[in-house]
Amino acid sequence: MGFKGRLVVFGYPLVEILLLWGVASLVGWGWALLGLLAGIPIGLALMRNAGSSAATMMRRANTDPEAAAAAAGSSVGQFFSGLLFLVPGYFTDLLGAALLIPGVRNLVGRKLSASVGNRAWMSKMPGFPESGEIIQGTVVIEDLRYEQDPDEGHPGEIPPRT
Repeated sequence: MGFKGRLVVFGYPLVEILLLWGVASLVGWGWALLGLLAGIPIGLALMRNAGSSAATMMRRANTDPEAAAAAAGSSVGQFFSGLLFLVPGYFTDLLGAALLIPGVRNLVGRKLSASVGNRAWMSKMPGFPESGEIIQGTVVIEDLRYEQDPDEGHPGEIPPRT
């Protein structure tokens, strides 16, 4: 593991513990722990609202693609903000609160959606607009467990026990 990996693995928990200790020394341990728990429903609400706005955006995608792309960047940023609030810790809550600022959220949302858009699996799925050619057909599955022998009967037939 390189230096950046060690920094994330050991530095992130250290920052969270130091921030918790700092907040607890200011307001008390009970309020500090209550503040940690308060972030969870906030994160769930933000993620739920991002999902509903994404559904609305998908309905509007056929009429105004540019507005839908802007709304997608915003809803991605809001979802990521909710995810950061959902993780217990004051550092992640601060990052999530920073993503609630519309300019920061739109910037991060555009960056994330641009990087994800290049690798989006939905654009490759049949039935989505601009996904390419759709080939319709029927899938035939053959049972190849038994080979056909003219003396034994039909293929797939279980031979009688002797």
